[in-house]
Amino acid sequence: MRYSSFQRRPGALDTCPDAAAWLDPATIRHSALSLAGPGETAGEPYLSFDTVPERLAWAVPLVAPDGASRIVYVAGDFAWEPSPPGDSSFGGGRG
Repeated sequence: MRYSSFQRRPGALDTCPDAAAWLDPATIRHSALSLAGPGETAGEPYLSFDTVPERLAWAVPLVAPDGASRIVYVAGDFAWEPSPPGDSSFGGGRG
């Protein structure tokens, strides 16, 4: 089985990320908006992954004024566009 930890050193919590970056929908939407185009708004985040399950992230729909929608991913303080099909590298990002 696999697991993840935010701790860089066992027992040390001082270097862990801010919980809101991972758990607060408003904070997650705000991160997604760093990739928004003119007039796009962020919808409700939902837990998903980018290409493979190891890339666990919040998927956030960005909706344009004309109703067109696209997904961006957010994990912690980073937001990125989905990886192209067949791409095995981690998506770039801005956060």
